[in-house]
Amino acid sequence: AARGIADAILAIESKFSRVQKMMLAIHGKSPGHRISVRAIARVGDYSSPEAAFEDYAEIARRICDELAYLPGQRRKEQYPGIALLFDEEVVIGSVTSETTLTLRPEIVKALELLAW
Repeated sequence: AARGIADAILAIESKFSRVQKMMLAIHGKSPGHRISVRAIARVGDYSSPEAAFEDYAEIARRICDELAYLPGQRRKEQYPGIALLFDEEVVIGSVTSETTLTLRPEIVKALELLAW
């Protein structure tokens, strides 16, 4: 699974912004692979924690699209694809600067394979 995710990230790397790449790299190297939305928001110039998370969720959506992966039955209040990246279930409108996100082990391994 991790190799497939790494291959998908590599295939679409050019679609990621510099900030999105930095978000993944920083998150992958954070202690316990946990990071607050506040810390992620510092990577880019975002108007709100929700805006930072929406950009991060875009990463998840792109990876899922590349893998042709539909994680479960997405409810309309959930961000598309976040179940692939994070252990936490995050719903639209619930993100604050204190929200903590934990990368799933497969994502951490994929980032390690890519040497991000």
